[in-house]
Amino acid sequence: MANETIIDFVMRRTELRVVLDDLLEHRYLLPGIFQPGAYLRDVEQIVAAWRWQKSRINAIAMGVSIYNDFHSEIVNDALAGKDPHASAKTCKTLEKWKVEIVKHFPSDNEAIESICATLGQYLEYANRKSQGF
Repeated sequence: MANETIIDFVMRRTELRVVLDDLLEHRYLLPGIFQPGAYLRDVEQIVAAWRWQKSRINAIAMGVSIYNDFHSEIVNDALAGKDPHASAKTCKTLEKWKVEIVKHFPSDNEAIESICATLGQYLEYANRKSQGF
């Protein structure tokens, strides 16, 4: 589908909608005030939960949050007319998280990473769209 947005892509995939619902249920994401599909992240809660317990949902929450930062930095650079790239800090955080999920989820790490990359991009797009971009 040539004109499909990331929002369309996520909404057509039950497994991604289920993960979004789980993130909302755990209150890692909160619906946006003006655009319910533009979620706010509770970064402090996400980081604290990941440090406390290396569960699958906590790994996904952490990964979605990192990938959201990653995509946001790239888009911000592109909109500012700069060479788009994520900061060294975000790249390092992402790499450390990837090592952790391989360690804690050896048979599921690729699926977790794919979910997180997609939902991180989804959050960036939905939040930017809600702001009129």
